[in-house]
Amino acid sequence: QFNNGWISCSDQLPEERDWYLAVFEEVDTGFIGLPYIADYLMGSHTEFTTEDGWIIHNCSDREDESAEYYKNLRCVAWQPLPNPFQPKGE
Repeated sequence: QFNNGWISCSDQLPEERDWYLAVFEEVDTGFIGLPYIADYLMGSHTEFTTEDGWIIHNCSDREDESAEYYKNLRCVAWQPLPNPFQPKGE
């Protein structure tokens, strides 16, 4: 279930709406690319969400032809975002 911090979507989905680091696959080819920051909408769908209910930060809401590409991705794994950077001495 936990693979270097990654949680498989087939094992568990997030329990609350938040931003996560998420890995998506192309539904038609199975290609898995680099992780995105994505908001899990807990089953809600909008015109900007993927079919399984994720909004990919700065991708899904584009108004060009690439927006359809992002909507057709499926999340395969996710993990919480790391804690924010803290400069030394602060």
